[in-house]
Amino acid sequence: MKPSSLFIFSFAVFCLPLTALAQKGYTITGKVGQLKVPAKAMLLTVQNGAFRNQDSATIKNGTFQFKGKVEEPKQAIVSIVREGAKGPEASEDYVSFFLENSKITLKGTDSIKNATVEGSVAEKENSELEASIRPFTRLIIRLNDAFRGKPKDDAWQKASDSVTNAIAQIKLLNTRFAESHANSFMGLYVYHYNVLGSKFNPAEVEPIFQKFSPELQSSPLGKRTLEN
Repeated sequence: MKPSSLFIFSFAVFCLPLTALAQKGYTITGKVGQLKVPAKAMLLTVQNGAFRNQDSATIKNGTFQFKGKVEEPKQAIVSIVREGAKGPEASEDYVSFFLENSKITLKGTDSIKNATVEGSVAEKENSELEASIRPFTRLIIRLNDAFRGKPKDDAWQKASDSVTNAIAQIKLLNTRFAESHANSFMGLYVYHYNVLGSKFNPAEVEPIFQKFSPELQSSPLGKRTLEN
């Protein structure tokens, strides 16, 4: 990473401990108890690199449910589409989380966008990792905004060095997370997408992969990782 540039970094990460892989399927139960108008819940999952509709359910008495099965954890969105809604209003009410084969509950009031997600260990671990990284991403964004278009003087260089250091800290946090979650899908996911990244030293990162359980190494994500 060149210290002569400021960057905004965003991270999206997902997780699942190995024990959850034994579940037969998922059940998503949503509760939006104060919803007053007819509406449908839409389930979207990442398919071939993009979010696509996977299922829909009519909301009855503020409750809806989805059932299914995933081969491995994946990003998901549940959105609420109110009858008669048009334009931006029709797509603003949604919550994103990690879908795994477990019993997941989404609890909201009159909307789903601020719902709490319970029952997904993947989402829980993802939130913990994001919380540890958030101070550094906020620093990067703040410095980027403050010095955008400014002269490249000593103050600019100091800010650039701070950004470079923040990026290094984020990389370190991702590496430590992968090392400490050898039985977690999230650990392998972070290793695959964040630790390896665009530039890495094979001699440094290969020992980390060898620490993952045989089940994770032979999983679809593990096989894709070996192809890097």
